[in-house]
Amino acid sequence: IHGHNAIVLTHESTGKTLYIDAYHALQGWLVEGAPPVVVANAKKWQHSHDLEGVQRIEYDWTYSTSYHGTVLDTPPTMSSLNEVCEVGPGRADAECWKPTEEQIDRASLSKPDPILMFDEVDLFESELDDNGIARMYAKVRVMPTSWFVLLRFWLRVDGVLLRLRDTRIYCPFGAPSPTVLREVCHQELNLQDCKLEGEPLKNPDIAQQMIPSQKLYTERFLVDLGP
Repeated sequence: IHGHNAIVLTHESTGKTLYIDAYHALQGWLVEGAPPVVVANAKKWQHSHDLEGVQRIEYDWTYSTSYHGTVLDTPPTMSSLNEVCEVGPGRADAECWKPTEEQIDRASLSKPDPILMFDEVDLFESELDDNGIARMYAKVRVMPTSWFVLLRFWLRVDGVLLRLRDTRIYCPFGAPSPTVLREVCHQELNLQDCKLEGEPLKNPDIAQQMIPSQKLYTERFLVDLGP
């Protein structure tokens, strides 16, 4: 867990802040409480061990989370950033985001504009006891015309499951009033029902082109950011 890593984006005149960190991401995992994933050799292992009288504790050991970022009314202080769990829970999603037909301008994002700032921030990662990988990380980049954040949860349980949960947050510059859009996409593929080999199992950028979508929607930031 990279507990002291965070992305903090603050609108200076209002103090409204988009905050992304591992603590809130893992809070999302606890709240979701997804059913546990069974590894490929689980039945074989159970048949070869005497489990009589053994208490079974079931939980989502893949750390799957639907965390899409935290909205704060004021930016966190430097002291709170240095102390894990000191930043508050933030505002409820329903207070800050509303479904919209607007879409992120991918054509603008694909232009070869100069990148003024870029960073990739790891939040947490696990090799799942050598059964695959679970990783959550965020990328942020600022161009002359916009800023863009990709928050990604990537899961591979070997021989069982691929899961990809992407949150894209986009703000173009130059509009009469600031517009912030958030696109959420959940994708999942049962590896027991298909044969997928090679790079898609290692690279989420390739896998996302091959995994069916379970959920896809776009929202607009509701809070008035002024002119």
